[in-house]
Amino acid sequence: MIKKTITIAAVLTGALWTSARGPLFAKDPARSLTLADCYAKVLKQSEVLLQQEERILQFQQRTRQAMSAILPDVDFVFTEFWQDTTGTSSDSGVGSTLVRGERPEAKIRVRQRLFGGFREFNAVEGLKSERKRQEYILKRAKINIYQDLANVFYLVFQLEKDLENTRNILNLSRVRIRDLRSRVRLGKSRRSEVLSAESQLATLQGQKESLLGQMRLAREALSLLVGEDMQGVLLMDQIPPVKTIEPLDGFIGKSSSRSDLLALNQDLETKKRTLKVARGELYPTVSLAGNYYLKRVGFQEPIDWDLELSLTVPLFKGGSNLAGIKIRASEYREAELEYRRAKRNIESFVRTSHIQLQTALAQLAAYEMAFKRAERSYRLQVEEYRYGLVNNLEVLQALNTLQEAKKNLDHTLVEAKLNYLALRVAAEDLTSP
Repeated sequence: MIKKTITIAAVLTGALWTSARGPLFAKDPARSLTLADCYAKVLKQSEVLLQQEERILQFQQRTRQAMSAILPDVDFVFTEFWQDTTGTSSDSGVGSTLVRGERPEAKIRVRQRLFGGFREFNAVEGLKSERKRQEYILKRAKINIYQDLANVFYLVFQLEKDLENTRNILNLSRVRIRDLRSRVRLGKSRRSEVLSAESQLATLQGQKESLLGQMRLAREALSLLVGEDMQGVLLMDQIPPVKTIEPLDGFIGKSSSRSDLLALNQDLETKKRTLKVARGELYPTVSLAGNYYLKRVGFQEPIDWDLELSLTVPLFKGGSNLAGIKIRASEYREAELEYRRAKRNIESFVRTSHIQLQTALAQLAAYEMAFKRAERSYRLQVEEYRYGLVNNLEVLQALNTLQEAKKNLDHTLVEAKLNYLALRVAAEDLTSP
């Protein structure tokens, strides 16, 4: 009987160890998704990403609109003029044209700005920089969504491991209660020992129900991200356990070219172009307008075309031009400060993530050892109890220690992977997104 009980405990605790690396408990194993599969679904339906793509499209069209200030305007103009000619004479020459009852005119009109302080060119370049900024924002948004998805994915993964471990501990507790009841019948154990074990069993049942509720909530959060029901999906973890960590300097170097930093750099370029546009308001404007007439009447009929060159020099506008330049210069300096702040924060976050991963790996080694010792301790406690060397409370305490050791191990395994992904995201060193 002793050998049989030890064998059952060994099998169940072995199942605990296997569950740390095996597949998750799920309703429908036929439906299985990895983190990469979930991410591909998120990219297709995320409203945040689709909205950002629309912003990029808008800036593409705004750039085309700004180009119109550089290119000439060409219009076809047709006019028909009527007037009352009662009481007018029908003299020839210029007068006869002015007193005509009807004066039709058709022409092609071309207008071209020759010089405007390079405002048009700077405006176009500024919009191009803004479009690039929005593209970098989109790239970073995809990476941030990957991080959010990974957090929820591994939360479900962790809760299901906790649930499976709790079920295994429940099985151990039931075996323990059956053994105690048989010992009570033989007069070798007290009834109070059975009640203590049954109390612990009820507590574990409550923990199981709590985990079931948390798991359903976590899967609902995952469903919201993925865009489809994830309650019955088997989640498969294809990221191998993290064993080592690369040097910090490599991650710091990669973080300097993060897409959000590049976006802020493009914002600096946009602010610089906007400042040049404001300075261009102080320059004169030179324009050329021409008309080619397709139809004219009267004394102007022989004139086929005309040109007009105009020069506009801004002299005084109440100081609005100078105020605009100072505002744009201040915005540029503000953008420089924002870039510096973001760069420093990113480097700090990379260092923090590196430290957290180092800590998780150190904990992982300790918790692996703790679990092995707790597993062996429980087996020995069960055996020693039968020989009267320990009491029932010590056996229950060993079972609780085993449960806590397995929980710490599983949580640290997941935490190490999340810290690993967080470090990769912080340095933008991910291949998937």
